[in-house]
Amino acid sequence: MDEVNILKKYIAEMESLPCNLCGKNETQIICGKERFGLDINTVVCKNCGLIYLNPRPAKGQYEEMNRADYRIAVDGTDAGNNKLFQNQYNYFFKNAALLCRKNIGFQPQSILDVGCSCGGALKCLGEIYPSAKLYGLEPIVKHAEYTKEKTGAEVYTGILENWNPGKKFDVILFSKALNHTLDPRGNLEKIKSLLSERGVLILIIHDPMNPLLAYPIEYVSEILHPFMFYRESIKYFLDQVGFNIINYRDGRYVSPSGREMRKLKFPKMIIFARSGRIGSNKTVKPNYLETLKMIADNSSIRLKYGHIYHRWQSPNLAMRFYRKGLKMIGLW
Repeated sequence: MDEVNILKKYIAEMESLPCNLCGKNETQIICGKERFGLDINTVVCKNCGLIYLNPRPAKGQYEEMNRADYRIAVDGTDAGNNKLFQNQYNYFFKNAALLCRKNIGFQPQSILDVGCSCGGALKCLGEIYPSAKLYGLEPIVKHAEYTKEKTGAEVYTGILENWNPGKKFDVILFSKALNHTLDPRGNLEKIKSLLSERGVLILIIHDPMNPLLAYPIEYVSEILHPFMFYRESIKYFLDQVGFNIINYRDGRYVSPSGREMRKLKFPKMIIFARSGRIGSNKTVKPNYLETLKMIADNSSIRLKYGHIYHRWQSPNLAMRFYRKGLKMIGLW
């Protein structure tokens, strides 16, 4: 599969846009290529620290990409599959199930998974709250059909911007999808309007800062992610949209040693939030110079210790047995 040839047709028509959060047009380029080698700039907003692609493929290009070629480029197929379903289920069960019980605080009657993919997380939520009616929204038709089959949920095909369900939901899961959207502020505002009076948003999202310890920024950035959010920017973003953060969890590394690089993981940010007032979290606006410094510091660590991470993660048989042995004696 040639991902570049699949995706490069989508950069034929590009558009430049102001910052999605603050509306300013003052940016600094971080890098000029992305994961698949396409010539797309990743920039940081000098006013609020938001990281995004600019210019980027036009809206129509992205809609077609998500509908037709996104999963093919990433996974080689756009069909729903048991492995992806099980990975989604296992991740949510291990990392978010207990947090749901602690932070939602009531028995929801309706649960919506926005960008439900193959439905693993939605299935897990349905087991935690068996009396809740399950709903899903997914742009990829085959994934939507697969989710309906595996979960029994009422699944709609489409994107959030164009969807009007005519109902509200007690829990909305937005997992690893916000950075795929073209209008994250608009999407979060819409989710806020779809929450019931006591409704809870569960937001799960990648933090690009940790992967920079092992991979160059050109690999972390990609055409399929128009936006990148890190700890400081997502907290400020939610605050400016009017979400009150109930709980926040991540696992950022700060200057790991060479030995620590062997156990390097890339934990996602998991956030529970309710509708509130703008500014209720009293978060500090990110400083883009501090953002650039984080990127530079982590990139410097990668140049010094990155080879340790990649050697340790090697899939060769000897290394796999070594890791398994350490696990058996409790040292891994």
